[in-house]
Amino acid sequence: MKITPEVRAQILAKHKAGMSQRALQKLFNLSAGAINNITKGISQNLKSTIAKGTQYLTELSDLNEYEREAVTQVVSDNARAVTFFKQTAIKNQIMANRLLQEAGDLGDIELHSRITARNKETILGKNYELQEQGALFAPTQIIIKRDD
Repeated sequence: MKITPEVRAQILAKHKAGMSQRALQKLFNLSAGAINNITKGISQNLKSTIAKGTQYLTELSDLNEYEREAVTQVVSDNARAVTFFKQTAIKNQIMANRLLQEAGDLGDIELHSRITARNKETILGKNYELQEQGALFAPTQIIIKRDD
């Protein structure tokens, strides 16, 4: 059996969700070697998402029909809004980076800095802090000379 890109994607998704190689082998009627080649080095990293989804559905089951519908609608709207703002922030950052290449004065650089800070906050959240990795770096002094 030829493994199409679609079947490969399905195998990877089910593996990431926690399905064993033996179960994948039976489900897709493939050899152990074929499944192993596809899933080699791929971690089962969707387990926390599954746990959160299970908790969400469990909590929904305790609500009445109208509350379930209301919660589901608000969650759906919130998810769409978050996705929209993240995509918009990425587009804004791409445009800001293009403008930075053509920056003519410090005002343009400061504007880029503010846009970048807002986009970082949109994508990563307000309390996210980038942490330095590796050795501590000495402060760097930047001197800008202007020819008049």
